[in-house]
Amino acid sequence: MPLKIDSGMGVSDAYCVGDVDLETGNVDFDGTVVVQGSVREGMSVTATGKVLIRDYLESATVIAGDEVVIGKGVLGRQLKNEEAGEQFSVLIETPGAVFANYIQYAKIVAQGTVTAPKHIMHSDVSGTEVLVLSPKKTEGKIIGGIIRPACRLSCNTLGGPSYIPTDVDFSNRFSEQMADLESIRAELGERLNVVRGMKEALRQIKGKTGSDAGEQVVKISNTIAHFEGILSDLKQRREAILEAVNAIVETLEISVEKAVFPGVQITFIQNPIPVKQERDGCRIKAKGDGITYYSGN
Repeated sequence: MPLKIDSGMGVSDAYCVGDVDLETGNVDFDGTVVVQGSVREGMSVTATGKVLIRDYLESATVIAGDEVVIGKGVLGRQLKNEEAGEQFSVLIETPGAVFANYIQYAKIVAQGTVTAPKHIMHSDVSGTEVLVLSPKKTEGKIIGGIIRPACRLSCNTLGGPSYIPTDVDFSNRFSEQMADLESIRAELGERLNVVRGMKEALRQIKGKTGSDAGEQVVKISNTIAHFEGILSDLKQRREAILEAVNAIVETLEISVEKAVFPGVQITFIQNPIPVKQERDGCRIKAKGDGITYYSGN
């Protein structure tokens, strides 16, 4: 819509609105959307550019083509019986970053950094990096829900003293590699069964005499050699994928400034690993099939 500027009227690719509510209806705009109030319950904002909200996102949906900024906070609720397969009343999807002072009962799927200085509570949050840090040690908390960073999670406090289930899961980072490994595993099994059958047939034929038996031995031996070459290639592919996965895992890290509590579960590749005792601020990394803690940050 046209925006008034000092030199007169200009055309901008930004759409400005007060509250997004039943009166305004849902917003769907090719460009950036600026909400000068709040997005109210049940409403949606869709934009090909940024979505900038001055106040609150309240049990509503934002689909953006760029970063999403919420000046005050994200306020959702847990849906009864997981309506329409969704667990929370707030949904944010963006290929960019997300910022809100706090996030409660929301599903956020971002390909950039997700930042919430005060807290993230009972939410499902995906982002390249998730930052929940504040100079105030009483803030920066992650309690409940699941955090899915691609690279790193940083917070003041992870979990809570009442042992509320809180998951940190990096495994989405490896979904493609795990699918490839499963495909290779299945193909290896099939090829190995074929080779075993051929070797058994070869063993039986070698006890026979005659030109036909000799020809069969040559054909089966050549086929076995062909399949064993395929098996070797599959094993090399598997090892290359595992090496790449392990190299990525070494870069993954959780940084906790104040405390981490039992009730937290951490998944780096596949298997969740529980935190068994309360710890002061530390860094957490994968080590073999488990996790290891490094004091200080």
